[in-house]
Amino acid sequence: MKGVIILLGAPNDEKGRLSRIARERCDQACLEYRKHPEYKILPTGGFGSHFNVTDKPHAYYSSRYLISRGVPKKDILEFVESSSTFEDAVLSWPIIQKYGVENVIVVTSDFHIPRARIIFERK
Repeated sequence: MKGVIILLGAPNDEKGRLSRIARERCDQACLEYRKHPEYKILPTGGFGSHFNVTDKPHAYYSSRYLISRGVPKKDILEFVESSSTFEDAVLSWPIIQKYGVENVIVVTSDFHIPRARIIFERK
């Protein structure tokens, strides 16, 4: 696979509505996808009291948002049901290996980039 866009999760409410931060990350993932239409999107986010207390993983809600913005369902990979940035990196790795991914783009918020970079580079 040419590449993957790893979409890091952010909070949603008890009804599954994405927070502003989560929507902004999804919008950025859509922009990256339009620049690289041969890439797939790997949404992250499972459950946690600090970001998702619904009965569906956060990545489910992010994926629905991406589809509503024109990303074909076929270009969204299986969910990474993580509960932290560390788990995002660790649990994404087997999927990256499974598909033989050549390039990775990690989408997060500006304030989160330094932390995410350290974690993903160490993985």
